[in-house]
Amino acid sequence: MPRFPGFAVAITCGIVVAAALAEAQESPIARRGTIVLQDVDDTGSAFSFRDGALVKPESKPELYSRIDLMLDLPHGLGANNPQASPRFSGKGGILDLGARPLAKIGKAPKAGYRPRLEAGAIVKGHSYVVLTADGAHYAKLEVINFDPDEGLLEFSWQYQPKPTNVFDQ
Repeated sequence: MPRFPGFAVAITCGIVVAAALAEAQESPIARRGTIVLQDVDDTGSAFSFRDGALVKPESKPELYSRIDLMLDLPHGLGANNPQASPRFSGKGGILDLGARPLAKIGKAPKAGYRPRLEAGAIVKGHSYVVLTADGAHYAKLEVINFDPDEGLLEFSWQYQPKPTNVFDQ
């Protein structure tokens, strides 16, 4: 299995148990961190920028509204948007900004977002901006590692808790 910093694996009774570890700043709303997102079909988990954590909506259907991104292979990376999954009702989208470090992205574009990125469009070293599920907040992420065979996507991220497309530094 490939090594992903911030990713813990334990073997219990012969079963591999994996856990993603969010490394977020201490604040009521995590504004930045690094996470390993696993295929939603394997874990039932997706990511919420607002919470700065993984969300498992299967246990509480009302949590679907908190999801911003889900890794759904072989399809790709989906935003909370009915065009990405019929389970969603959000206004989210994703936009590829190319090979740019997060620190160089000060402002998210207001248009051009797609509900889903195909798996082949997820590129190590590329940065993406995300219009969150509520359609009023933005996040940015940089892909650190992507292994479609293992169903793992590691990325650094920053969330803007204010309803603006300008990121705090």
